[in-house]
Amino acid sequence: MTGQTTNGLPYPDPTDPISQGATAIKNLATAMDPHGGDTGWVVLAVVSGAVIQNGRTPKIRKFGGVVYLDGQIAANGSGFSVTIPAGYRPATSKRFAVSETATQNTRTYQVNADGTTASSNAVGVDLATCTWIAEG
Repeated sequence: MTGQTTNGLPYPDPTDPISQGATAIKNLATAMDPHGGDTGWVVLAVVSGAVIQNGRTPKIRKFGGVVYLDGQIAANGSGFSVTIPAGYRPATSKRFAVSETATQNTRTYQVNADGTTASSNAVGVDLATCTWIAEG
């Protein structure tokens, strides 16, 4: 990819091989996204005593400055489950309505600005509804 627009965005040059199309698209998307593109899924550190549920290891992803959680986890006796790494954390604490894995009852899951997380009790919860804007 050798071309570049007047505002600095890359574009494919007519001599670029078609096999580089995916790279060209990724480079353009990254250049257009001030938040750094897509991190892909990253496995989260599970705190001592928390238990992964149904084989769905908690993971996190940032795409376009928006953070997504996935996985199922039961918190430890203190209500803590995973630690959110810096760069993915919300600027302020956020609470989410999540589904309990065993009964589908609604529970509360909190993600704090310091990266700690807490659920309303020690039952397993599905994290797929937890989404926020990343800090900074």
